[in-house]
Amino acid sequence: MTTLTYHAPEKLKPFADKAAAAWNDVLSDLVELRPISSPLEACIYIGFGVIDRVKHPTRIGECRHIGPDAWNIILAEDRKWAFSWWSRLIGNGENVLACLLHEFGHVFDLPHASHPNYVMHPNMTGSTKMGSDEVALYRAFFLLNLEHEA
Repeated sequence: MTTLTYHAPEKLKPFADKAAAAWNDVLSDLVELRPISSPLEACIYIGFGVIDRVKHPTRIGECRHIGPDAWNIILAEDRKWAFSWWSRLIGNGENVLACLLHEFGHVFDLPHASHPNYVMHPNMTGSTKMGSDEVALYRAFFLLNLEHEA
């Protein structure tokens, strides 16, 4: 099993931990995402930053592959983010958890999904729960990628 470490600033840490736990369930026995206190030792660094909106004007988050086993997950610093459960429920800002779930999926090379309620849908509709069909799809896609790499 492969372990990937991630670091997030305090404000994002609870959401990164929830998103990581969800992916750890989906990819159990294959990959584990584990928090780490030092950003310098993390494989995945999560933070706020500038999103290039020339190609994708509505993008709110981005996963950049920056090395063989290194990624930056960036949430747009110029967007209002919903941190409380109430703000997320009423749509008062972008859903932090939905965005992190989506961007972690790109760490695993998952493509965008066509189903509007899936976490990997490009519009990030706010979905934070993965049903059994969705989990099976992502797991199968990940295993197929592993086969092609071998």
